[in-house]
Amino acid sequence: MSNITHGNNPQEMQELATLLTQKSEEINQMVSQLTTKLASTGWEGPDAGRFRSDWEGHRAKLTGIASELGTVSQTVQKNKQDQETASA
Repeated sequence: MSNITHGNNPQEMQELATLLTQKSEEINQMVSQLTTKLASTGWEGPDAGRFRSDWEGHRAKLTGIASELGTVSQTVQKNKQDQETASA
């Protein structure tokens, strides 16, 4: 850990931005896999219908979280670039 009292450590910020992007991509991949599996699962009846309906809401929330992580990653990247510019 660095002793920075103002600003940020660009290397650490890059690592954070990269991790945020990776986790966003992992969530999107997971959602895709689960949606594909659910679509190919032989399950009929009222419970199946309710579950599929509920899944659409869960899917939307997870996709939203992935999108937010991507946005946060971009913000971290911009802050890193701003620090590099200020330190130049």
